Amino acid sequence: MGGEPQDYLEIFDAAHSQDEDRFIAIGEIHRGVAAVIYTERAEDTVRIIGARMATNRERDRYREYMDQYR
Repeated sequence: MGGEPQDYLEIFDAAHSQDEDRFIAIGEIHRGVAAVIYTERAEDTVRIIGARMATNRERDRYREYMDQYR
C-alpha cells in the first residue's frame, strides 16, 4: 500500500465475488467500527449490499491498517 491513507480499509471479498466483484469497506463511525459490503455496478453507481458493525477480525485489520499511518 502506498500513497495517502484512506479513512477506511477496503477489502476485496473473493469468497462472495462469483457473480460480481464485492468489496468490504471498514471504517469508524460514531458508535465504533462498521463494515459496509458493496459492489460497483457502473463507473458512477455503487450498490450497497449490507452494513453492520465490524467483526473482531475486521476491526483488528482496520486498526492495523490505520496504525501504518500514525
